[in-house]
Formats: sequence, structure tokens, C-alpha cells
Amino acid sequence: MRVLKFAKIDILLCKSYMWILLFPVLVLAIVILEPDMNSLYGTIYCLFGGLVLSSLPFTLHDPRQTGGFTRLLPARQGDDIKGHFLFSFLFLLLFLILSLPAAGLGGLFKGETAALLSPALYMVLFSFTLLFAALQNLLFCILHANSQQAQQLIRMAPPFLFFFGGVSLLQRFPDIFTVLDILFTPAGSCLCLLAGLVLFVLAAELGAFFVSRQEG
Repeated sequence: MRVLKFAKIDILLCKSYMWILLFPVLVLAIVILEPDMNSLYGTIYCLFGGLVLSSLPFTLHDPRQTGGFTRLLPARQGDDIKGHFLFSFLFLLLFLILSLPAAGLGGLFKGETAALLSPALYMVLFSFTLLFAALQNLLFCILHANSQQAQQLIRMAPPFLFFFGGVSLLQRFPDIFTVLDILFTPAGSCLCLLAGLVLFVLAAELGAFFVSRQEG
């Protein structure tokens, strides 16, 4: 419950950035207007945008901006960090949901519907997104970056690796989905998502531990 309260505070602090929720509309336009673009890129674009901003609380949650009131809340050390991770998870989940109509409408417009109807595909994509988000958030916790340049590097490096890595794989190995069929079975996708969730939670615990040690 304490972690959830910190996540709610993060939402309030990030409300001025909520215009980014219109990003899927831009993605839909890009997918439709680019004839050679696979509509699946729509989902990858949306998750890329979500991944860039999912770590916002790590840079906005500053006592100078919040008045230090969060330090007065009844909580254990590390609960605020777990709240940041929970915010990241909810933010990415929201972007995944918003990506469905963007990629779906683009797919219908281009006649690409088979892959877009596969829940397993989205589960696997989301699991990899969680892994990159866990890495990104953990870097914030471990490096404790204060300079704006370092924060921007940590925020942008994992998303760009996720996006350009995914796009490069699709372009270089267009038949990758047939090669990795086991991941896109119901059992394989569930295991992949479960692994992503477990690693994300472990990263949150590890991040809270590092920050508690630094503050202690």
C-alpha cells in the first residue's frame, strides 16, 4: 500500500507530461503513411515512447521540487524507489494498451491482420520492454546520476537499444517469428512474460537496496 501511494505521487508529479499519451495517434499516422512499414512497428514505436518516459520519476522526484514532503511520509527506506518501478510498469502497460488500436488500425488499413491478432506476440514484446525498463531504472538507482547529461543518457540508451535492436532484427531477419516459434506459443509467451515480471520485481528490490545503502 505504501508503494502504491508513492506511485500515485509520481503520477501527480508527471501529469504535465501526460500529453505523450497522444503519441499513439502520431504512430498510427506514420504506420499508415509509410507504405513499406510493417504495422507491427506501431507497437514497437509506442513501447519505445513509453520506455523513454517511464523513468521520469527518477529525475522529477527531487526534494527541491516536492518540498521534501515525501521524506515525511510513513514509509520504509526504498518504498519510494519501488513506487517509481510501479509507475514504470503501469505507464508501460498503458502504452501497450494504447498501441493496440494504433497497430491494429494500421494493420487493417494495410491488410496485415494475422500477426496483430496474436496475444502471444504482445506478451513477448511487453516482457522484453520490462527487461529494458528494469535495466534503465536500475542504472538510475546504482549510478545516482545528478547531471542532466547523465540522466538523459540513462533515459535514452535502453529505449534506443530496444527500438533499433528490434527494428534491425525485423529488417535483417524477417522470418525471426518462425525461428522463435516456441516463444509465441501460449506456454512460451506466458513463461516469457512471467520471467520479465519476476526480473522487473527483482530489479525493483535491488534498486531499493542500493538507494537505501546510499542514503543510510
